[in-house]
Amino acid sequence: MATTTDDVLKALNMKSTEFEASTLSTSLNSAQVRVDARVRGHIIGPIYDEAVLRLATYLAYSAYCDNPKNRLPGKYDSITGVFTPVNDPEARINMATKLESLKNISDEAIDDLISASNIPRGKAPAFGAIRIK
Repeated sequence: MATTTDDVLKALNMKSTEFEASTLSTSLNSAQVRVDARVRGHIIGPIYDEAVLRLATYLAYSAYCDNPKNRLPGKYDSITGVFTPVNDPEARINMATKLESLKNISDEAIDDLISASNIPRGKAPAFGAIRIK
């Protein structure tokens, strides 16, 4: 099962309208490249997908936090000039905490993947030399 941008949005509990165009796909592609580089071809199915998902969520949210204008979805009242947010999840209150948490989860998932990829796949029989006189 390959990780999709919809998976990243679900993990972040956010909507695609909260991101600039192609931010999610760029984050996902970057996550796949970075995870592939870390495990050097020793890919294990669900653990690999989890590591890519967690790193992609971190990268996407990092891009979201770096958006200088941080355009929140909502509407301005043309008469009063008051901004009314459409969606304002509580997580926006402390972005730094959420970003740190996402990074920790991402690092743990990648460490788990690396540990799993170093497990021997099987055992070969050991044959010793027999000396016959």
